[in-house]
Amino acid sequence: MQLADRAYDSLRYAWKNSNKNSPFAFTNPKTGTRYDYRDKFFHNLCRQAGVPEMRYHALRHHRASELAVGGVSLPQIRDFLGHENAVTTSLYLKSLGYGF
Repeated sequence: MQLADRAYDSLRYAWKNSNKNSPFAFTNPKTGTRYDYRDKFFHNLCRQAGVPEMRYHALRHHRASELAVGGVSLPQIRDFLGHENAVTTSLYLKSLGYGF
């Protein structure tokens, strides 16, 4: 998935300033602990990147849409999203406007 340069730079900054001994991928640079809520973390990244605010889950929706448009099979998208059942993935994609 391609990211805007500012979004990439913000993610790089967050990773660079994260606690590498933590079990969490990103940690709050002020506290060294995990973010209390991922949407708060993502809101801060969006603000730093200068992109419209969106919810963290929008990344899953975006990637699932890209995979569907790219012709990736339903079972592959299911595996990527971690769904146990292809019906769940089909409903998920249908809610995004893609029929499988």
